[in-house]
Amino acid sequence: MMNCAFCQKKITIKFILSIYGISATEIANAVHLSKSMVWKHLNGDSYNENIDIYIINKVFGLKIEGNNFVCKK
Repeated sequence: MMNCAFCQKKITIKFILSIYGISATEIANAVHLSKSMVWKHLNGDSYNENIDIYIINKVFGLKIEGNNFVCKK
């Protein structure tokens, strides 16, 4: 396995998704994208920041509005 920053991000995201039980279908429904687009993002073939924002929101409870973080209560 390569030890590059991209590979580490990919492994970390998949680990977080498995720990929190977040599926590609759940992400696709929440951000209104196709499941294949979500898988391409998770595998590194494409990039969509809305997917990362959804994961951050789900895991850390932060809502991103513009360039500001808002803590959910």
